[in-house]
Amino acid sequence: WKQTNGPYSGFGISCLAKVGNTLLVGGTFGVYMSKDSGKTWTEKSNGLPQYGALSMTSIDSIVYVGTHGG
Repeated sequence: WKQTNGPYSGFGISCLAKVGNTLLVGGTFGVYMSKDSGKTWTEKSNGLPQYGALSMTSIDSIVYVGTHGG
């Protein structure tokens, strides 16, 4: 494990995907993306229902996210 600069705020990480050099994490409060090895994070939950991310996988450059409910 290597500590990064977030995401924080009680974010329980339940899944991770890597697409090229991009990291995506999903958990309690949605999906976040880092393009700089975890130094900075951007929320990428736009279009997802208001549920936490439970699972995540990628095929080529497409990322699929499984959520709680809805």
